[in-house]
Amino acid sequence: MRTLIANLHADSRHHDIVTLDRSVELRERLYPHWEMEQVEAGDIREVLEDALETAEDQSNIAALQRILGHLASGSLSDVGRH
Repeated sequence: MRTLIANLHADSRHHDIVTLDRSVELRERLYPHWEMEQVEAGDIREVLEDALETAEDQSNIAALQRILGHLASGSLSDVGRH
């Protein structure tokens, strides 16, 4: 998993990568009662704000704050380019 994350960080196509948790064994599901679903554009701010409330890693917090700042300014074209 560390290699995958390192590869993503090294790839210029990926920006503001947020790692939710690395402490769980690969065979164990991190959130067993959580179901993934598509998030509509109008709901993304709420999803990101919820993620920010529970984020502990400083780089994740910074990335989420940057993205929320871009949402507030109406400019998403350069998210992750800082």
